Amino acid sequence: MVSDGELMQAYLDGDAAAFEALYRRYDRRVYGFFFRALRDAALAEDLLQRTFLKLHRARARYRRELAVGGWIFRIAYNLYRDELRRRGRHPEEELPDDERLGIAAHAADPWRDRARLVRAAVDGLPESQREAILLCKYQELTYEEAGAVTGVNPDAIKLRVFRALRSLRERFRHEVGSHGETPGPRQRT
Repeated sequence: MVSDGELMQAYLDGDAAAFEALYRRYDRRVYGFFFRALRDAALAEDLLQRTFLKLHRARARYRRELAVGGWIFRIAYNLYRDELRRRGRHPEEELPDDERLGIAAHAADPWRDRARLVRAAVDGLPESQREAILLCKYQELTYEEAGAVTGVNPDAIKLRVFRALRSLRERFRHEVGSHGETPGPRQRT
């Protein structure tokens, strides 16, 4: 398999197919990052296209010592932050993903309900922790890669992920406990 670095070098040398291969390798991950962060399919698609347009325009400035994936996510992250600034950091009206995408809600689906609870919990995290979770857990970047993307020390990213996971665990412990959905320890008689 051709490495990202080899594809980038081929693209820099004028191979358009190498660009297409990089796009195919990263398009779903970048789109997923935008969609999870912003909950808007059309905007996620637009920002995905803008990410690769910026990559194309900035290709001459690419430094070979940078990981290609990290560079792509740095571009995506900057576009995401620009979008937050454009919005004035006001969250959009909370709609379930199905409604936002214009899909009629179907019969109750426990997995869909759980996914909505997780999305709501992640959305409720402080922004720095939410970003760390999106990059490290959803996009599977290392702490070092996420640090390079955000410009934050990798140890700080690791701490943000730790705090976010702790907060999520506490929230779900409370949610599950208050709804009585999981049985407690058996009583001995």
